[in-house]
Amino acid sequence: MISIIHPSRSRANKSLETLTHWKESAAFKNKLEIIISVDDDDPQLKYYQENASILNAVLVVGKNNCAVKAINRGAEHSKGRILIVVSDDTDCPKYWDSMILAETVMHSDFIVKFQDGIQDWIITMPVMDRVYYNRFGYIYYPEYKHMFCDTELTAVAELTGRLIKSDFLFRHNHYSVGGIEKDSVSEKADATWAEGERVFVERSLMNFGIENPVGSITNRIYKDWIDRKQKEYRK
Repeated sequence: MISIIHPSRSRANKSLETLTHWKESAAFKNKLEIIISVDDDDPQLKYYQENASILNAVLVVGKNNCAVKAINRGAEHSKGRILIVVSDDTDCPKYWDSMILAETVMHSDFIVKFQDGIQDWIITMPVMDRVYYNRFGYIYYPEYKHMFCDTELTAVAELTGRLIKSDFLFRHNHYSVGGIEKDSVSEKADATWAEGERVFVERSLMNFGIENPVGSITNRIYKDWIDRKQKEYRK
């Protein structure tokens, strides 16, 4: 079974549209678990409750106040062998689940980097198996709120040597490339940049807690940026 972890806030209509598309595009609809993770103070909570009923999804409600908490809370309720984080702005091709299974059938303890149409390195749509998830007990390191959580996720995937790279495209319709409309949720996420950068640099100095890394960061641009930021931090 594949567990879709879907964090959302104040976008009930877009959320329903996104998850309906993902469900209808799957080859094995009866092998999906949909988990919608929302805040307990979301003004659109009743609509998310209706969406969960329509989609036969699990609705997880909690005091999150940030995307990372919502995602990690949703993942705690998942039962699937494979976990995938689907945001409101993430698109999928037809039979996407078959693509994931084809890429991972011979693997265990993995995380996959699919192409998102924007950049080649950062994992913007986490796909991992239960074994990899259980290594850490979370999708994103809990100290992040939004920004840089996926940068650490990608770095750790390479340091552990468990990364699978795929050419399949799952388009990220981010507002910065003309995707979904920028709203207050986007602005709140963007506002976490400085805090996220601080957490990332501090954690990079300790190899993100990876004691015996078997891989290294392969993207030269990010590697140079990390080296520069570490030097600035040490001053």
